[in-house]
Amino acid sequence: MALYIYYLVAASIHVHHLPPQKSWLVFGIIGAIFAIVGVSGEYKIRHASSEMEKWREMGENMRKEYQDKAKDMQKSADEMREQAEKMAEQFKAQADEARRQAEKNQ
Repeated sequence: MALYIYYLVAASIHVHHLPPQKSWLVFGIIGAIFAIVGVSGEYKIRHASSEMEKWREMGENMRKEYQDKAKDMQKSADEMREQAEKMAEQFKAQADEARRQAEKNQ
């Protein structure tokens, strides 16, 4: 960047016949602004990448937690289905017994 500023100053002095002090002042200020913008941009990018890493880890933890919850829900649903099947078998057995009793009493 410093070499680029030097070439701009040299070109403005020789092509536009500007005084060297004025050229160095103007392009020095412009160069300083670009340097500040570049450094602050680099800082923000690094800070944002560390924040993104935190968000990624948090998302990964949430994904694992949701998977565990889904497994628990599936297990509960399977247990409820098994209980419902057992109850249906019991009701069927009771209905058969009641039918047999009714047939006996007739």
